[in-house]
Amino acid sequence: MVVIAILGLLLAAGLPIVSEGIRDSRLRSAAESLVTGLRVAQSEALKRNSVFRFQLMTSLTSGCALNVNGPVWVASMENATGKCEVSDYETSPFPIRRDGTLSTGDVTVTADGNGAVCFSGIGRPTSAPAGCNATLAEMIDIKPASGACKADGGDARCLRVLVSATGTIRMCDPAVTSAQDPRIC
Repeated sequence: MVVIAILGLLLAAGLPIVSEGIRDSRLRSAAESLVTGLRVAQSEALKRNSVFRFQLMTSLTSGCALNVNGPVWVASMENATGKCEVSDYETSPFPIRRDGTLSTGDVTVTADGNGAVCFSGIGRPTSAPAGCNATLAEMIDIKPASGACKADGGDARCLRVLVSATGTIRMCDPAVTSAQDPRIC
């Protein structure tokens, strides 16, 4: 009985740590998915020497629309609104690649601008054609659906994906304040 009681106490003490680890893992997975999507769009733009888009979308169905809080992303040559389910890559530029892993219920993704980042043929963000983000640098925050980030006094390790005006794509931690730390935003 004593051993079972001790194991119960250890399990109860360790459960919050395990759940925090799972939450942080899901946040990191979502951030890595975004970085992958942005790099796919950038590399396709370089390969094709033309504008290529990364877009946060509402779904991967024919009813998809651009959304700054999109739970899925699509990399395509043109605006993918209403065409996210197309899979005939030979006759349609929609989509080259898509991912729905952001759609877990405990992760929130928020992009500045309109949720679309377009890369020019030289791999840099561009505001043309229409529908591309008006700002040439993009920031996408990845936070838990409930709870607060460490930067805001909470306990969650939130992440941010940055796309600089020169085309550099990187993940950073908004809670890091030391200029010597490479994780700083």
